[in-house]
Amino acid sequence: MNKKILGLDLGTNSIGWALIEPETQEIIGMGSRILPMGAELNKFEQGQAQTKNANRRITRGARKLNKRYKQRRNKLIYVLQQYEMLPPQIKLSEPFTNPLKIDRISILPVDKNQKQYSATDLLELR
Repeated sequence: MNKKILGLDLGTNSIGWALIEPETQEIIGMGSRILPMGAELNKFEQGQAQTKNANRRITRGARKLNKRYKQRRNKLIYVLQQYEMLPPQIKLSEPFTNPLKIDRISILPVDKNQKQYSATDLLELR
């Protein structure tokens, strides 16, 4: 009779297994299975692979990207304002003194009569 050892690793959300030949110490097979919990189990069985946490992580990443964009924009506006190079199209509702305060800046809408510059116009202004 050929004996084999089956090793199981029972975790809270997963089961790992390995099948070993004891005489030669060879691993015949191994693997793992992640078990979704609660309401996620029904979605997993229906073929929806994304969990609730994955959706939250995606939206959190989008919020971080938006926040970083606003920080870069505000720092640029701050530097341009300090060197008095801020284009006349950008009008601030109140003085902008701290580039690290992201939510404190509010840009007023552009006037309809204000001339809009294209990239080639800006090159000619240099």
